[in-house]
Amino acid sequence: MNPEHSFFRRYILLIGIGGIVLVAVFLNWTFNIMKLERKEINIAPKFQAFYKYDDLAYLPSTIRVAGPDGQEVGLRDFRGKFLVLNVWATWCPPCIQNLSRLQMLEKYLHGKGWDVIAISIDNRADIQKLAAFVHKNRIEDLAGYYDVHGALRQDMHTEKLPITYIINRNGRLLYEVRGAAAWDDEDVVDFLNQVRATL
Repeated sequence: MNPEHSFFRRYILLIGIGGIVLVAVFLNWTFNIMKLERKEINIAPKFQAFYKYDDLAYLPSTIRVAGPDGQEVGLRDFRGKFLVLNVWATWCPPCIQNLSRLQMLEKYLHGKGWDVIAISIDNRADIQKLAAFVHKNRIEDLAGYYDVHGALRQDMHTEKLPITYIINRNGRLLYEVRGAAAWDDEDVVDFLNQVRATL
């Protein structure tokens, strides 16, 4: 067999295999997008307000908050995992209601590529009350975060609480949920798993 013909055949074969792989990846991605869109429709009524970001909006890189150990952490430091980021305050009853469900969500998503955190925007005058509340309810890992510089409140316009952001591993804002929500609902967990598989 002519060596040139043999090389040509191998080259065509590799192109064919590459094309099949690309088509398979595209079809799988399209299928996941369609599944996610169906789950979005299903999940929306479970939230008071559910907003999907269509543009490429990202977490501001300048936001830093106090973490559970008292050290400052940048929100961009959570990159590499998907993030459910809840904004709350001790003076907000629906926020308090949200925390126990977010704690359950954290357990469901543990080890599945997600972080779940709740950042308080309480006033500095209420910082002792905040610390006591978090300690009493043993939710330091979930809610031991504080908007110490007020940057989160200012840059993300978090006037109405509670508000929760669903963010991908690159820091891109995917969804915004306003109001208390059944975060421990099976459909919500299923939706978040599909988000991670797709986006």
